Amino acid sequence: SNYIRSLFFSTNLKTLKLNNSTFVSGSVYDMFSPSLTTLELTNLTFGDTITNLSCMFRNCRNLTTLDVSSLNTSNCVSFAEMFRYCSKLTTIDISNFDLSNASSLHHMFAGCSSLTSVNLEGITYNRGLLNSLEYMFEGCSSLVEIDISPIANDATYVIGMFSGCSNLTKVNISNWTDINDTASGGSHQYIFRYCDTLRELICYGCPASLREKFTFWISNVTPSDVRIMYCDDIANVGQERYIQFPSNENLINANVDILRTPLLKIINLLDVVEEGTLNLGSNKSRLTEEDLLIATSKGWTVI
Repeated sequence: SNYIRSLFFSTNLKTLKLNNSTFVSGSVYDMFSPSLTTLELTNLTFGDTITNLSCMFRNCRNLTTLDVSSLNTSNCVSFAEMFRYCSKLTTIDISNFDLSNASSLHHMFAGCSSLTSVNLEGITYNRGLLNSLEYMFEGCSSLVEIDISPIANDATYVIGMFSGCSNLTKVNISNWTDINDTASGGSHQYIFRYCDTLRELICYGCPASLREKFTFWISNVTPSDVRIMYCDDIANVGQERYIQFPSNENLINANVDILRTPLLKIINLLDVVEEGTLNLGSNKSRLTEEDLLIATSKGWTVI
């Protein structure tokens, strides 16, 4: 086939099997019908000119399962919106995907509101090329845990990456090294917008500068009690330290520099106690006398 855009989109098909099929050229946008409940893909191959799998399964809102293990993705540069609005899909395994030439995964699973499991383990990718991850899991309201360490990189765009993941409790970003927080007007702070249940962020092998950014972003958009787990190197797992945000004591590890804005939010969230000690380490110097008075007026001694 030379023309495959919306090839099956306007049909009322419930079941479709594509076995040993080859698509030579064209766009795969909205390729499949929203009415499909069963889609079987076996030995599906693409010609060298098909380098964009964006929106391929978009709006397949009646599929509950989908096996994409037979897709050869090595030539593809974009997977944007690939599974967007697959609202009944519960699990997806893309561990076989070759993302060596990919730069964009934006909105890849956005609107997959029933998705409970995403397997990224084993993905092949280019760390210096893959940089557009904005809104990748937006609205995945059934996700409870997600491990994105298999695509650890120096991303430029992660705006709203987990926005609307309203049941998310744990995210693993181990081995990520940096995020360009000046891109798009600095709105990366909304990476966890509406993630009110977030409790744990695992940052093994992440530099202190990135942990500080995440602490700032969490302080701005997430009202939960979040633990940021970290160690200097992934090989030292088992010797973790953590930042508890917010909490009532030993809030900030003395070895981690935190900016004044999230520190102020922590202090404002302190409970009133009869007597307590708040250990801010070197971060105390970032606060003014007026800032410290907020803590001391609630019964805390700041050291």
